Amino acid sequence: MKSVKKILMGIAIILFGIAISFGHDSFLFIGWIVSMFGLIMSFIGYYFTEDE
Repeated sequence: MKSVKKILMGIAIILFGIAISFGHDSFLFIGWIVSMFGLIMSFIGYYFTEDE
């Protein structure tokens, strides 16, 4: 169950990063960094899923 929470948190962080990048031009790189962090977190959550 923790892996599902990590995947969902990663997706939420990706969407938050996209929302930041739609702001002013100075926030574009901050949004990209936040989105990449969410993508990495989502992959980590997917990688550690347990097969049932």
